[in-house]
Parts: sequence; structure tokens; C-alpha cells
Amino acid sequence: NKAKAALEAVIDGAPQETLKMHATANLINILGVGHHYEEAFARLDQALDYLPHVTDKDARFHLMAEAAQLLMQAGQYELASTYADQILVENPLGRNGCIGMYIKNHAEFLRNNLQLSDPEYQNGIAACEKIHENLMADSIRRDVANAYLQQGKLADALALLQSRYPHVLEYEYLDLTSE
Repeated sequence: NKAKAALEAVIDGAPQETLKMHATANLINILGVGHHYEEAFARLDQALDYLPHVTDKDARFHLMAEAAQLLMQAGQYELASTYADQILVENPLGRNGCIGMYIKNHAEFLRNNLQLSDPEYQNGIAACEKIHENLMADSIRRDVANAYLQQGKLADALALLQSRYPHVLEYEYLDLTSE
């Protein structure tokens, strides 16, 4: 795989730690998407061991977000939620904060722990909309709608989704339109 080889070359040869960390996060993503979990987790373990030495906030965010995504793929929702919490401590606002809120809410949904009475998911939607990260806001809505469905609240799920449906179609993002 050309992308894997190129990222490994950056990881092994780049003089900048920040660049290495971003390349590692991207490689972990590619390995996870490609279902090469053993190698993905090996890379993740090495990178997480080095994370305390990384000072660049975006590089730290990138690695923790990829860690959370990989952990969710592996069914480790509680640990993924812990990484989301760490993202939010370091990035309470902005795009990284929005994505952290999405990851947190998604991990909580996947572990059947999304409390619809908790304002956390509404706060996530609002924070993402405030910075025009509508895909992330609608991704949180999807999880909330699924939680409504699990509770037999079809009308609530439909009401939540119908007002946003035309916008979701514009994204051409299959993860949202297929559900």
C-alpha cells in the first residue's frame, strides 16, 4: 500500500515530532479502516507511550481522536470515552472540541450509556453548530435519534431528524444518509 509506505517513511525519517505524530495518527486510521487491527494497536501503543512528550495540541488531538475511533471499532467504548474526555480537557472549544464532543457522545451511545435527559448531547450539537461543523452536529443527532428508537420513541426520533434531512443529503456522507 503506497499510503502506508509513505506514512512509514515520514514516521521513520521526519525530523519534526509533530509531523511524525500526525503521520502515525493517519497510519493508525488507515490500518483500522483496513481491518489491520493488530498492527494498528501496535502503532497506537507506541504512539501513546510517547504522547506525554508531545506538546503540539493538534498532534495530540489527532492521535487521541484516532485512538478513540480505533477503540470504538474494537468495542472498547469506555476507554474511547476516556480519550474523548482528555480531548475535551485539552480542547474545550473550536473544531477539536466539537469533534471531541461527538466522539464522547458516540462512545456513550455505543456503550448504551447516552442519557437523553443529560444536556451533554445538546451541548455538543450547539457547540458544533456554533462553528458550522454541521456534519458533526448531525452525527450526534443520529446517535440521539437511535437512542430514542431504542426506547421506543419513534416520534421523537423522527422529529429530531426530519428538520435536518435535506442538509444531511447535501453532505453526501453515506454514514448518515444510510441510517
